[in-house]
Amino acid sequence: MAGLGGTLPDFDVFFMVHRSVSHSLSIAVIPLISGVMLRRRAYAYAALSAIALGWISHVMLDFISGLTPVIWPLSNYYYGLVFDLEFRMSSSPIITLDAQLLEEVYDYGLFKSFEAPIFTAEGLALSIILILIAIAGRR
Repeated sequence: MAGLGGTLPDFDVFFMVHRSVSHSLSIAVIPLISGVMLRRRAYAYAALSAIALGWISHVMLDFISGLTPVIWPLSNYYYGLVFDLEFRMSSSPIITLDAQLLEEVYDYGLFKSFEAPIFTAEGLALSIILILIAIAGRR
């Protein structure tokens, strides 16, 4: 269910938009709120909570990999958090971490051509990690 929730935000591409309102935390928490309302039904609660977890994870991963309308409708801006990690070896090791919050006016993710990668390195790595966690959890 979390895997399903993790793919739902990208269904916006079928409407010729990407990183649209489906990438907002305010939309991503709807399954969680629905699950809490149905908490007496254990399966519905678990399923909706897992969908929300996948959806929120997707939004947050996109937030650190590019610009995303993460707090729409509270703000009409895309936001992105960019990290720069550097490790240098010299007489003493130096580790520096720099984080920068990017901001750009939100254009609702409209695009004209339907061309995008199906798989990304980050997505593939995360999928493998989640599959391994699921396999380990069954033992």
